[in-house]
Formats: sequence, structure tokens, C-alpha cells
Amino acid sequence: MDAIEPHFFGSSERQLFGVYHASRGRPRSHGVLLCPPGPQEYMRSHMALRKLASLLAREGFDVLRFDFYGTGDSAGTSTDGSLAEWRANILAAKDELLECSGASRVSVIGFRLGAALAASVVLEPINLVLWEPVVNGASYLLELRSLHRRQFAGLLFPPPLPRPGSGGELLGMPMSAAMEADVREIDLLTQPLTRAQHVALVHSNERPEYQNLHARLQGEGTTGLSTEICHVPAESNEDREEAMLVPSSVLQSMASVLTRKAA
Repeated sequence: MDAIEPHFFGSSERQLFGVYHASRGRPRSHGVLLCPPGPQEYMRSHMALRKLASLLAREGFDVLRFDFYGTGDSAGTSTDGSLAEWRANILAAKDELLECSGASRVSVIGFRLGAALAASVVLEPINLVLWEPVVNGASYLLELRSLHRRQFAGLLFPPPLPRPGSGGELLGMPMSAAMEADVREIDLLTQPLTRAQHVALVHSNERPEYQNLHARLQGEGTTGLSTEICHVPAESNEDREEAMLVPSSVLQSMASVLTRKAA
């Protein structure tokens, strides 16, 4: 059985919920922080992140996964979060992981919106794994709207799709106009990225934006950054994609990136 420790951390007014997975097997020299996606994709990815944390713990990594403020089991309502707050949450979670594990270094795996946020925070991780990252916020919002239409298409009275920029519910979760405006500004192809020793881009769906992001990262390799892109094909079944049933090969590929780069 994995040794896990659910607990709250952060300030008493704005507590965050985290689950610490203690390392098993040969201990590694640093811990791993898992950054979740946005609330619209949270429930569909929860099991995948839990499995990934257990896999990494068995490989000897101390792991912390957590919920952003206003999401999951963290404090706050579903309308309280903001991208600025969630970036601060990542820094707080990093400090919590270091305190729980006693490690001095951290690697970070971010999924979807969590990857975009992790890439824009001053973390300076050993490894930064961008798993199906949101590269362009405007495109991401279009994806959510398209998924909303598909998910509720079979209902006699589907929940209305809010007008772009007006705020409302997407996929059953609120997204304020202010949050939508902040998300729309995300652009990993032009905005400054956190400094990491190694960046891996892991994806199952071939998208031009991933190739463009990898090209940018390679261009920055002249400053000492090493990069890799890992394409792990997944089944193209739409129901599987929308349920976020992640093949073990995808999870193993991310564990492999870290085990190759860690002592």
C-alpha cells in the first residue's frame, strides 16, 4: 500500500488541500509536484493524477498533488479562484512538498491549464513536464465550449452555453468573465517561461501548437536548457478522451522522464 497523507496547508484563511505520497523503493534526491488542470477538467483527470502520484512514489519520489484554491477540497467557492492566486498556490505547494519530504529540489508535472500555470511561475525546477499543456488560452476556451456542446448534446434541455466573454457555466463549472479574460491571455509561445534544467513536452494528440512550443524550447536550449518531446499515441475514441481514461503508457512516459534525470 502507498503511504499517503491527506492534509491542509497554507494560510488559515485560504487553506489548500493536498495529498502527500511518501516515496517507496530507492529514494530519489528530489520530490515531484503535480499541478492539476482547471476546474472544467478536474473531475475527469482526478484518477489519472492519483495513479501518476502512486507510480512516482513507487519509483522513489516524494510526491504532492493538490487542489487550487476554490477547487476540489481546498477552501473557497468555485467563483473565488483566479490565475494569479493559482500561480501563488503552486509556489505554496512547492514549499509544502519540500517541508514534507525534506528534499531540497523539486520537479514539476503540470497537466493542461496546470501546465501553463507552472510554466509561468518562478519555480526553477530540475525538470518541468508539460503534459498536454494549454499553449494558447483562446484556443483552450474554444475547446471547452466544443466539449460542452458534445457532452450535453443528448439532453432534452441542455444547459445553455454562455456567450464568449460574458461569464457563466462551462461543463457544469462557473467561469467568470474576469477568469475567461485571464485565460485568454495565456500564450506559451511568446510569454516568459520558468527556468528549468530540463523541459519535457508529453502529449498524445498531434497538434501544431505542441510542435511550435517544442521549437521555442529548443531555441532556448542555447542557454543551457535541455528539452524533449514525447508523443505517446492514445486511443482516438471520443468517449475515452472525454472521460480522461489515460493509458498507463502515458503515465509511464512521464515517470521515465524523471527517473532518467534524477539520482
